Amino acid sequence: MADLAWQYCCTVMAAATMRQSNWGARRFQARDVTEDHDFDPEKVVHKSRISGKDLEFMHLAIEQAKKCVPVETAYNVGAVIADTANGEVLSVGYSREIPGNTHAEQCALDKLYSQDRYSAGNLPDTLAVYTTMEPCSKRLSGNKPCAERILESGIKLVFIAVLEPVHFVNCKGKGMLEDSGINVIHLKELEEECKALNSHIFLGQR
Repeated sequence: MADLAWQYCCTVMAAATMRQSNWGARRFQARDVTEDHDFDPEKVVHKSRISGKDLEFMHLAIEQAKKCVPVETAYNVGAVIADTANGEVLSVGYSREIPGNTHAEQCALDKLYSQDRYSAGNLPDTLAVYTTMEPCSKRLSGNKPCAERILESGIKLVFIAVLEPVHFVNCKGKGMLEDSGINVIHLKELEEECKALNSHIFLGQR
């Protein structure tokens, strides 16, 4: 009888120990996710999308912007369209490159469409636009805004270096693109370099 009682006690203690061990493991796993890691999904997504190649494409866009002939009524902007799958530059453009008061993104897209294999709404999912300034959402000239042109193109990834200052218009291009599901990545480390492209407008301003 004593032996049976002892076996029963051992069984109960073993079961209790196992439950405590399992609970501790579950508690540790939960703490590992929620407490030990500072997890921000948006930061992870953005960090994973930025590479040395992205910075290289934006520097190429900056070189395009330097080709602009400065005018007091418009910004100097450069744009690049590249295939992020293979690192190929497909088109480049800069402000007023094509006659008609054109913008950089407009020029790059028009030059892309001039190639037989590309057309608006029928572009590879891996294409991205790199532009030194936020795509415009309003044109005082009456031309179609660049944000609308990008939406029509079907491109889903846009890199910008600087937001358009509230100088000529109140630009909402970044928000317009994001509201339509476009991933817009702001390369803030290149802001000052891109602002300097327009010192003819903002001389003495911040």
